[in-house]
Amino acid sequence: MASGCGRRRTEERVQVDVSQGGATSGGQTVYVVGAPAQGAPAAPDFVAQHMNVRYQQFAPDMVPDTPLYHGYLQQGQEESFEAVLEAGRCYRLIGVGGPTMSDLDLFIVDENGNPIAQDTATDNFPVLGVGQDTICPRWTGPFFVRALAYSGYGEYGLQLFRTP
Repeated sequence: MASGCGRRRTEERVQVDVSQGGATSGGQTVYVVGAPAQGAPAAPDFVAQHMNVRYQQFAPDMVPDTPLYHGYLQQGQEESFEAVLEAGRCYRLIGVGGPTMSDLDLFIVDENGNPIAQDTATDNFPVLGVGQDTICPRWTGPFFVRALAYSGYGEYGLQLFRTP
C-alpha cells in the first residue's frame, strides 16, 4: 500500500525475455502496476487528439455542431445516427478511427434514403463535406449518418461541424 494515500495498488510480477529487443541475453523481471500514481497524467485520448488535428485541418472556419461521439465497432459492423441539419448552413462530418481501425467509412443520407455524401477511401480518417461534396441542405430536416468499420475494429469518433 502506498504510504499515506489509503489506496491499494495491485502488482503482478511477470517474467519477460527482452533478448529479442536488442538487450543482453536472458530475462528481466518487470513490474506491472495496476493503477497510475496519484496525480499522474491520464493516458491520452487517441480519438480526441486526432479529431482536434482533423478539425484544424478540415474545418478551422466552422464550429462544432455536436459533441465528439466515441464508439466501438467490430469489422463489418455499423452504427447509424440521426442529425437535424438546417437550411442555410453548411456542414462537415469528420470521423477518426482508432489505431486498430484501418478503414472507417462514413455516409450521410436524407430522410428518404437518398445519398448526400460518402467517404469510402481506404483510411481511418474520413471527412464529409469538403470539395465537390459540400453538405449545404436546401431544407431543414433529419439526415442520417452511418459509420462502417470496413476493415479493422476498435474505437472511433464522429463530430459534426457547421458554419457559424
